[in-house]
Amino acid sequence: MLLESSISFTLLELTIVVTTIAILVALLLPAIQSAREMARRGSCTNNLMQLGVALRSYHETFGMLPPGCVNETGPVKQGGWFFNSADLAMREEVDADGNPVPFDPASYGYRVSWVAQILPHLGHDAVYRQVDFDRPWLSFLSDTDKQFAMQQYSKEQVTAENDAESGMIRGSNEVAIIRRGDIPRMDVLKCPSTFGGAVCDYAGCYDSQDVPIDVKNNGLLYLNSSVVLDDVADGAANTLLLGEKTSAGSEAGYLIGDASTLRNTGTSPGEKSRDLAGQQMMGVGAQATNAQARGFASHHQHGCNFLLGDGSVRYIRDQLDLKILQQLANRQDGGLVSHQSF
Repeated sequence: MLLESSISFTLLELTIVVTTIAILVALLLPAIQSAREMARRGSCTNNLMQLGVALRSYHETFGMLPPGCVNETGPVKQGGWFFNSADLAMREEVDADGNPVPFDPASYGYRVSWVAQILPHLGHDAVYRQVDFDRPWLSFLSDTDKQFAMQQYSKEQVTAENDAESGMIRGSNEVAIIRRGDIPRMDVLKCPSTFGGAVCDYAGCYDSQDVPIDVKNNGLLYLNSSVVLDDVADGAANTLLLGEKTSAGSEAGYLIGDASTLRNTGTSPGEKSRDLAGQQMMGVGAQATNAQARGFASHHQHGCNFLLGDGSVRYIRDQLDLKILQQLANRQDGGLVSHQSF
């Protein structure tokens, strides 16, 4: 009896200890996770500050901010050059006999982004030298893959015999991999809170409304823009320059000046929708087939980091009034926004 009582008492003590430890872990785990997220958010802030320094360096060198997107005509088309098989299949055309029609990557336009232009100012000269500024869709491909891509997708060179000889099927993952190339990843373009294969988690603000990327946008980075910060009517300290974004599966990478690197504030950040990749976004702009880019978003809790024109970084919560957010995005609306309001 004494032995049984002693064993029961020991098991009871063990149960109490285990329960106490479980309760402590349950109490401490959220605090640990919160501390880790704060650290990740701090790293994200540092990324935006580095991008701000690079943009300032470009501004001092050329007397203006880089164009958000360089292209002959507008509005800018959305989507990549066969960035993945789904993107390719969605745009595949056929002739009257039902045979696939070769698609010329250049029909998307030139569309070189602001990121490509500031690479030397970020210290990534080696990456900059690998960018093909004549045919940016061929950047980062080996000579062999460049030749293959030109044979596959140039209207002048592609024939059905080429496809047969190569053994590649239009829309296959193999073609998609060759088209995408080995895009160099850079820590400064990657938010630590984002998990996955995105190559760029930051975008320039091109307009306050959900409109296509064009030459008459009211942001700081837009189609063929050449904004001088000293000429910004609302003041650089009150105008959004960059913000965080979540990436859709159809994005073309940081060389391209479409939704991959440019976003708008056309939708209230409190109205969360889902993009093509199923991710929640602040201010989703439009569907993939439309000309609009999408809104800003992040994987932080309840908000996004934004870089202002003066180089400062602010964490703007998703409950911010849409009117204030749009005033911050518009460089020339004349509205006065107190820093206490955001």
